[in-house]
Amino acid sequence: MTDYKNRSRWTALLVAASLTVCVGCSKSNPLNRQAVQGVVTLQGKPITSGSIEFHPQGDEGTISGATIKDGSYYVDPSRGVPPGSYIVRVFASDEDTLVQDVPGESRGVVAKQIVPPEFNVKSQLYLTVKTDQKNVFDVEIPTMAN
Repeated sequence: MTDYKNRSRWTALLVAASLTVCVGCSKSNPLNRQAVQGVVTLQGKPITSGSIEFHPQGDEGTISGATIKDGSYYVDPSRGVPPGSYIVRVFASDEDTLVQDVPGESRGVVAKQIVPPEFNVKSQLYLTVKTDQKNVFDVEIPTMAN
């Protein structure tokens, strides 16, 4: 009977230790965030600077994104994108073309958006982020915004 109790104690300790290790691991990345990277081009040329956003499809989820620099972007796993389906939105401005009389209280001057609405505010681009895979998503934008 003593042998049975000792085995039970050891088994309980092993299970507790395993759970502690697993719980510790999950706290470091509770949303299972994944790195996402890619290249963004406009009319065949890399976008000099801009941003890319990943909006979860549906009402729940985490919005993520990155800065585009010289056509490339990288979302680090620490702020990465949880697995699932996302709408992708790309934004970039023409710093040489400023738009005057912006409506609203600030009445500021902003640069003209060069990415067409169908690739940002009306985007139909979709990405599925998968667990433990290299998530590479390149975006080719064929035309500039009017």
